[in-house]
Amino acid sequence: MLARCDAGIVSASTLLVDRSYPMPKSIILLRHAEEPPPEADSPDLSKPGRRRADKLAKYIVETFGKPDFLFAAGPKGDSVRAYLTLRPLADACGLVIDGSYESREFAQLASKVLHDPRFDASRIVVAWTHKELPTLASALGAPRKAFPKVWGDDLYDICFQLSYRKNGKPSVRRFQHPF
Repeated sequence: MLARCDAGIVSASTLLVDRSYPMPKSIILLRHAEEPPPEADSPDLSKPGRRRADKLAKYIVETFGKPDFLFAAGPKGDSVRAYLTLRPLADACGLVIDGSYESREFAQLASKVLHDPRFDASRIVVAWTHKELPTLASALGAPRKAFPKVWGDDLYDICFQLSYRKNGKPSVRRFQHPF
């Protein structure tokens, strides 16, 4: 896979070549919570989506530990669903959500979290749009077989934990939300 990032166009495997520098402990990837029906024409989460976002705040901390950094896909059109999904978690943990990367800028986000020393040994949670989640996972080094090629339109209740090893390649675990 080729991706555009600050250094130009690179392959996802190139992002993981040199592991002589610090790297995250783990990255949790999840889709934004449920959206309202299309006829609602709303950038908000649906009522079930707001409930899921509230429950995720507790679930993520209990299951993976308190995160150090939060990233949400930047607003697309009027949609801020990725941000709204992480808002309860940000409030509970006293964190700021970085929404500076648009969903198609997955390679830039991957390069940032994998190469910036301030993310060394950190826990990062990323809420993203479902169409770009598989390519984001690939850019973060997840083996293609460990992650769905296509994220279903109605799939909101799973997340993936990428745990990084010294060789720079993550092990990947899938988690089903219990709600």
